[in-house]
Amino acid sequence: MPSTASIKYDDLLEALEWVSTGAALDNQAFVSRLTGKVHWTGADLDDMEEETPDDLDDGTIYVQVPDKKDLDLGRQLVFAFVEAQRPDGYETVSGYFRQRGAYRHFKDWLDRLDLLDAWYAFEAEATKNALRAWCAENDLNLAD
Repeated sequence: MPSTASIKYDDLLEALEWVSTGAALDNQAFVSRLTGKVHWTGADLDDMEEETPDDLDDGTIYVQVPDKKDLDLGRQLVFAFVEAQRPDGYETVSGYFRQRGAYRHFKDWLDRLDLLDAWYAFEAEATKNALRAWCAENDLNLAD
């Protein structure tokens, strides 16, 4: 295998967001192990500037970008934050996640407690750490 490819953090973050916004398998992104280039697939990509490679399923050349749930950046992260910042709010937040609009209610709760900025910083750091670990597992260099 050639030397390890580098991928820009912003490119990988954008790919993670893309993959995480669609229903399962609707939006996918793949990183070339050779070049670090991201290739996108999905129903909303009607005006693609380039052809998608035919060999995206070749795991020796491409690695599929996971979604946030695969990296424990969903509910698990919310509850880690609550446990660290406001453990007394655990039951309140648990209640939000038993109904629709959980993240909206969670963010409203954070805003009332003046913790929204702390949440965004916590989420950004956890995302960066998770993507860094994912890159290391997949022999990719994460360039800042």
